[in-house]
Amino acid sequence: MSAVDNVIITGASAGIGHALARQHLERGFRVIGLSRTAPADLVGHPNFLFHALDLAAPAGLDEAIGRVLDLLPALDEVRFLFLNAGQYGSSIKAASALSQHEIDHLMRVNVWGNKAVLDALLQRKVRVDTCVFSASIAGVRARAGNGAYGLSKATLLMLAQLYALEHPEVFFAVLGLCLVDTRLSRNAAALPVEGDFPEIAMLRERATAPGYMVSAAERARTMCALLWGDYKARIGSGQFVEMRTLGAALAAA
Repeated sequence: MSAVDNVIITGASAGIGHALARQHLERGFRVIGLSRTAPADLVGHPNFLFHALDLAAPAGLDEAIGRVLDLLPALDEVRFLFLNAGQYGSSIKAASALSQHEIDHLMRVNVWGNKAVLDALLQRKVRVDTCVFSASIAGVRARAGNGAYGLSKATLLMLAQLYALEHPEVFFAVLGLCLVDTRLSRNAAALPVEGDFPEIAMLRERATAPGYMVSAAERARTMCALLWGDYKARIGSGQFVEMRTLGAALAAA
């Protein structure tokens, strides 16, 4: 299967994942999409392989990933692994009001499910050239009300740093996607607010301003411009960088 560069994308059915899949298919990559539902417009493309996978599954995820990889016996090398699947949560509330169930659910989707995909490939000795984490400034900058989402993204950042130290054979690109017009961001902007969180309120107001959020297609194009270029000279493995900053640098180059 390595005659063509392989790309694996979690959360490939919508948003950034879907846009990344389209970009790589147009470039001639073979794309393996992993998500709960299939992207109807990509199914049928000769270079797109879809496998249903629920990263939030409370049990049996390792076995499910194993069954997917069993269907790809010739997979020995992956150019880009996009650990992109993620959710925001069901409400904006104080951390003290979060239930253990809410935290556990987001940690499963945003962190442990993506980790399980990476681990399965490493354990099967599949060579992964670059692993791309869909990160967020929410994992760096604490905002009251961000709750479980902030906790999950902070954990994801530490996970990337640890893997970069422990697996130097893989390059870990940790990209803060900033505000992108996706289903996740639109859902987050419409969530009920349980408390007074002025910074979140200002962020939501800015998000509605014309031109503040970029489309998923635009963000995917910028990501691909980086990843199809000299990214290993521009960013450090395992180190968080924001796409807004990188995009400006790429445009100026």
